[in-house]
Order: sequence, then C-alpha cells, then structure tokens
Amino acid sequence: MPLSSFTPPRHVLITGASTGIGFACALDLAACGFSVHAGVRRDRDGARLLEAAAAKGLADRVAWLPLDVTDEAAVNRAAVAVGAACAGRLAALVNNAGVVLAAPLEAMDMADLRSQMEVNFIGAASVTRACLPLLRAFAAASPRPHAARVVMMSSIAGKASLPFAWPYSASKHAMEALADGLRVELGPQGIDTVLVEPGAIKTPIWDKSVRAGEQRVDTWAPGLQQLYGARLQAFAELAKRAGERGISAEHVCRAVRLALLSRTPRVRYLVGNDARSRMWLGRLLPARWIDWALTRAVRGRGPTA
Repeated sequence: MPLSSFTPPRHVLITGASTGIGFACALDLAACGFSVHAGVRRDRDGARLLEAAAAKGLADRVAWLPLDVTDEAAVNRAAVAVGAACAGRLAALVNNAGVVLAAPLEAMDMADLRSQMEVNFIGAASVTRACLPLLRAFAAASPRPHAARVVMMSSIAGKASLPFAWPYSASKHAMEALADGLRVELGPQGIDTVLVEPGAIKTPIWDKSVRAGEQRVDTWAPGLQQLYGARLQAFAELAKRAGERGISAEHVCRAVRLALLSRTPRVRYLVGNDARSRMWLGRLLPARWIDWALTRAVRGRGPTA
C-alpha cells in the first residue's frame, strides 16, 4: 500500500540533528507532517535548523533541544521536555547521533575509543531507554500493531569492518545487536525496532574524522608514524573519495520515512549500491580475499607500503 494510505505519527525525536543525515531527516519528516524534536549539541546548530525549516515553510513543525547523548542527565531532561510537548505519547525515535574514530590500535587513545562507543552505541541505548514510556504510551493508544517505532541509524560498516575505522564498525556492530534484541524485547509492547544501514553518504562525518586523524599523526612517536602513517593516509584518501562519490542524505531520509510509515517495515534498510555490494561481497567471497583487497587498497607509499 502507498505511504499516503497512512496518517503520519505526530511526534518524532531525532538525535544528532546538527548536520548531515539527522539535519536532512528533521526537514524531511517535518515535510511529511511529523512534529519533529531535533536533538543538537549547540544552540547555533538549532538556530540553523530552524532557519532551514522556515525557508521551507516548516517552522511550526520543527523544534530543537540541547541533547548530548553521552550525558545521562541531559538525556533524561530531553525525554521530559519531549514528553511534555507530545502529551506523553512519542510516536518515533530516530537514533542518529554518531561520530567516527579512525586510527591504528597501537596509536589510539583509549579515551577516544570509549567515546566512540559512548556516542554511537551507549548513547543510542540511553536515549531509547529514556523514551520507552513515551513510545509505549503512543503504542497503547494506537489501533495499529507495532505503531511506535525506534530507528537505529547503523551502517554497512556494522556488517563489514575496515582497517583503521574498526572502532566505528565495532560501535555499529553493537547497535545492530541492540536493535535485534530490542525488536523481540519491545515488540510485545507495540514498539518496533528498525535498522537503517547506509553506505557512503555525502555528509561531514568522514571529513571531520579524516582531519582529526591527520592531526593526530603528527603527535605519534616516529616508529608509529613509520609503521602506519602512509597507510592511514591512503585510507583517508579512500574515505574522502568515497564520500565525494556517495549518495545524498535524502536517500537515507527515504529509508527512515519507510521505517516509520510502513505498516510492516523491513527489519533492515540497506541504502546505496555500495552498501549492497559490500553486503554481497562479504557473503560470497572468502574473508582472506577481502583482506587481501583491503591490504592493497591501504598500502600507501613509503617504508611499509
């Protein structure tokens, strides 16, 4: 049945709406008739989102709130604020907040690794937990089965890890496990959990990571620079090219829309041809063949090439 056969749920909370996919989803869902609560880190990001919404005639459908998903007190405050705005009934949650850490393990600050998991995985679990009473109340008041929805913004990286970016993949692997568990755990309460798995998308997230990684190389001991510097640079160039060739965030918005509006959504939505290719290659090719290809791709130039 077409999406127009269904009335869009009224209130949705989106985390990580400052830029990229979250920003685009906030505007897209508002255009579909949702009342959007957009979690952002800085006031200026919220102001920029409202400006973009106003330009599209959607100012009355978008509100922003400060939300650091790694701060449990801030998460609880946000849930209370959203609950007050939606009369205690939240139709959907989109866990989109995410960061990327790219570095060799030997040169990695363990605090950075913990932060990667805190934002991408623990943060999603924390926000979901805080919103469960609101989602459950919406589901209980709806005649539709699985009326309330939780969307986890995962990645094809959650299925296929890459050298140097494995911390990001690890966080998305964890999100996949969280979603698979919650789908059965929360299903009897009328809350469905759906994964969206994009491939390369034109967003600032990888550019930020690449720049941060390049800055860290200068702080490494000479031995580590010799071992990993050229290969990390080769990986950074690959990531940059993939981002330049990536599809727009609007393709992800469509998947999120389907996850929220379909009567029976898919368990997973792969987004982008590269995501589908990586999934099938992982299923069809021996792991050693994939390792060989990745090793060549990031061999770089210099002593360790």
